[in-house]
Amino acid sequence: MRIPMFIEMNGFRVLVVGGGEEGTKKARRFSEHGAEVRVMSMDFTDQLLEMERSGRVKLIRGNACDRNLLEKLIEESDLVVYTIGDRPDIERAVEEIAKRKRKLLNLATDADRTQVVMPIEERAGDIRIAVTSEGKSTLVVKEAAERVANFLREQRDIMAMLEVMGHLKKYMKERKIPFDKRMEVYRSAFRDEKLRELALTDINRAIKYAESLAHC
Repeated sequence: MRIPMFIEMNGFRVLVVGGGEEGTKKARRFSEHGAEVRVMSMDFTDQLLEMERSGRVKLIRGNACDRNLLEKLIEESDLVVYTIGDRPDIERAVEEIAKRKRKLLNLATDADRTQVVMPIEERAGDIRIAVTSEGKSTLVVKEAAERVANFLREQRDIMAMLEVMGHLKKYMKERKIPFDKRMEVYRSAFRDEKLRELALTDINRAIKYAESLAHC
């Protein structure tokens, strides 16, 4: 059973197998999030060639049927992303090697068997929204994510409270208030009606009031 989570990608070694459009999208996304991306293929899109020239990815020209090369590249990776369609023989080989070497695996070609799911992502201020249907329809999920993000952007109370609560959390940690006390104050502040009213009308007063709650 899969569990949703966010993973820090800085320094993460990602191998993308396939240099077509899907491989390009995956390589770009991981590169933008700080991963060290290598793309293995016999041919590459113009976008990938440009990404290599700018130092964002490393391209490895090689045949995915080469078992020894696959073994070596997968061994040197933390996450393997497979993007070649209509080659079940190569897909099975990549899957077998990745699982044997205990590497994370994203099969862009098989939503049921993939280990790692890459969701559609949207933002509403500092709220990140990741949505997936686990293979049913990317287009529908993209629209769903956009609707959720648009809804949240219109919720002034949520956006205001997010800023206040974020400040309160940082304020208490900087003053080394004990963890249990911080959790107690944090939950109490979240339920405080006065704080919610101030957050909507005067964010600076709301922040000052939140700080005072930490010393009650």
